[in-house]
Amino acid sequence: MLLTCEALYDHGRVELQEHPRDIQKARVLVTFLPTDGRDAPSEARVRAALRDMRALLAPLPRDRSLVDDLIADRRMEAVHE
Repeated sequence: MLLTCEALYDHGRVELQEHPRDIQKARVLVTFLPTDGRDAPSEARVRAALRDMRALLAPLPRDRSLVDDLIADRRMEAVHE
């Protein structure tokens, strides 16, 4: 299952702003958004983007293979940099 939750990163800790139901332990991918005032999107824009992402991901199969593929792609990109 793929699930996106808003969170804040502060000194090595990730604090979820919403808590997913029925998930006690899981692997995660973390994306850092800009924090300088110039490029930071508004909260409304971030929430809209998360809604859009959830809608796009909803029809995908609910298994770990997609996440595994994304991780493998990132590793390959890092190796070739």
